[in-house]
Amino acid sequence: MIDLEGFVAAQGEWADSVFIGQTVQGKLEHLAEEVREIMASPQDPMEYADAAMLLFDAARTAGISVEEVFHAMRQKLDINRSREWRDFRHVRQMPEVGR
Repeated sequence: MIDLEGFVAAQGEWADSVFIGQTVQGKLEHLAEEVREIMASPQDPMEYADAAMLLFDAARTAGISVEEVFHAMRQKLDINRSREWRDFRHVRQMPEVGR
């Protein structure tokens, strides 16, 4: 079983000791940079790891727990399943993130 809560707690302790006082906004801006890196190297799992760690760390800094994020993901999946979606197979380029 994966201990995501334990991992996020350990990663958060490390981040707090290295990036002292970094804000949620700062973490999200860094996340936007990491998403661009994923777009440049979509086969590199390390880029996804960077983004996932920053996402959960930003949530943690905002006072949102792993459990709350997971509960929201389940809710959002239910919402998405009930929606009609356009055909994205012909979309060739993702919009620029951030700047």
